[in-house]
Amino acid sequence: MDTQQQKLLKILLIGDSCKDIYIYGRCSRLSPEAPIPIFEKDREEIKEGMSANVCQNLINLGCEVTHITNSNNIKKTRIVDDRFGQHIVRIDEINEEDELNLDYLKSCDKVLDEDFDCIVISDYDKGFLRKENTTEILSFIKDKWSKSHIFIDSKKKDLSCFGDNVIFKINDKEFNSVKAFPEKYECVVTLGKMGAAWNGKNYPGIKTEVYDVCGAGDTFLSALVWKYMTNNNVLDGAINFANLCASITVKKLGAYAVTIEDIKLAEKYYA
Repeated sequence: MDTQQQKLLKILLIGDSCKDIYIYGRCSRLSPEAPIPIFEKDREEIKEGMSANVCQNLINLGCEVTHITNSNNIKKTRIVDDRFGQHIVRIDEINEEDELNLDYLKSCDKVLDEDFDCIVISDYDKGFLRKENTTEILSFIKDKWSKSHIFIDSKKKDLSCFGDNVIFKINDKEFNSVKAFPEKYECVVTLGKMGAAWNGKNYPGIKTEVYDVCGAGDTFLSALVWKYMTNNNVLDGAINFANLCASITVKKLGAYAVTIEDIKLAEKYYA
């Protein structure tokens, strides 16, 4: 993988972000108050999650990223038994009052003055990109950056609000829940350990030990974007590369942004 000769990609990234909080410890006895385990806390880690994880993955791949995201604090707290890497419970704190609208986007002078190679939407459907605002925002983006490719990862069930001529990346569960697509689109469906599918073709995943799937979709999306944009807009090669990068992420506990060194080692190992 030779990133030195690749063009520096300028990317506009829009989407919900959160703080991924990991509280590690152990459960070694039951509570006398109820038949539940007592968790003894050892340490705590905080990582950037959702679109912020996409952002870090893209940066690690050498991209220049302008990130528009929520200002409120969405938190996902995971309680993890450190002996086995086993998640015990996840606690979500979500403030849905913060949302992006077209007026705000138009007020971002530093954004409007830029030329972007592609637009990436990482929509976790937590309220930042509401359906009623999405159509006009995407319409404006397509007019403003008409030559830019648009990649979308969304948990919405009505994807028609994003309009035509976009590339979706969604997982198989989300794909089966979609109620409506736009008329013209491409859709890459991730299948977990089975890899991914596009245009009637399956792309096998990389066999590896899986410790945690958290953030694997973010890494897949970032790798798909980077490879597609630097490899003559070919989805086949981009999907295979994204599968490789996702296989690196699932070996790590917690959200993890792949590095160039990770990828080089993986390519050497699987060569």
